Amino acid sequence: MSAHGDVYVLVKADDSTSSASPGSVTLRSTCKVDQCHGSEFLGNGGVCTKCPEGSVAPHGSTSIDACVPCAEFGAVAPHPKATVCVFPTVFDSSIKTGTGWRLISDSSNLAEGWKW
Repeated sequence: MSAHGDVYVLVKADDSTSSASPGSVTLRSTCKVDQCHGSEFLGNGGVCTKCPEGSVAPHGSTSIDACVPCAEFGAVAPHPKATVCVFPTVFDSSIKTGTGWRLISDSSNLAEGWKW
């Protein structure tokens, strides 16, 4: 799994072992993807496919069914490779009452850490 979606290989030509013209090199390579980043799933043909916008999925997901839309429960996807949704820390002043329920969370579930 590459860190940023692309893999590059730098090959230095060695004039003493090259069977082609001096200063050249022949490289044959194959690549098989068997695990994708967070918010991606392994789609058809072994290609990592992004989850729909605002959705997250764990590392190694193999189906779009693993993508969870964060907005369904008031959360957000904190970044494009996220594996979990987080709750925003923006205060919604339109909410005037909140009796009868209480949300308790720790810093791992908040977009900006533990804040009150």
